[in-house]
Amino acid sequence: MAQKSHHFRIIIEGISFDQTVNIQSLALPKKKTTQVSKGTFNSRKYEAGDTYVDGMLKMVILLDNSGLLLYDKFVTWSNSGINNTQLGTGSLPEEYKENMIVQALQPNMIDVLDTWVLKGVWPANQSPGEFKRPKDASENVMYEFEFSVDDVI
Repeated sequence: MAQKSHHFRIIIEGISFDQTVNIQSLALPKKKTTQVSKGTFNSRKYEAGDTYVDGMLKMVILLDNSGLLLYDKFVTWSNSGINNTQLGTGSLPEEYKENMIVQALQPNMIDVLDTWVLKGVWPANQSPGEFKRPKDASENVMYEFEFSVDDVI
C-alpha cells in the first residue's frame, strides 16, 4: 500500500501548540548553491559558490474551531513587533525569529522518517486567500502563511 505523503509535525521553539492536524499543506523552501565559473586558458570549470535558502516556507491551515487557535498564535507572532505599521517601529531580529522543526512521520503519526531544522523563521506574509462562492456549502475556509527562513539544516 502506498504511504500518504502528508503525515508531518511541526515544532516551533518559543510557540507552543498542538494543532498540526489543521495544517493542510506545508512546502519547504529550496536550498540552493550558486555555480561559479572558473576559466583557465581555453577551458572552463565550475565550482560551488554561496549557498542560500531560495523562497519561503508556505503553510495553509484549515480555519475550523481548533484551527483558529493556530491561526491566532501565528497572527500574534506576526504582530508581536516585527513591524508596527501604526507606530512606525519594529523589533530586532533576535526578538521575533524562531527555529522550526519539521518532521515527516509514518502513518502511525509517531515514528519519524525525516527531520528538517529551519533557522531564523518568522511570518512574512499572511493571506486569507481568494473569496469564491463555494460549490459545496460545507467547503472549508483556508488561510495561508508564508515564513521567511534563514537556513534549512
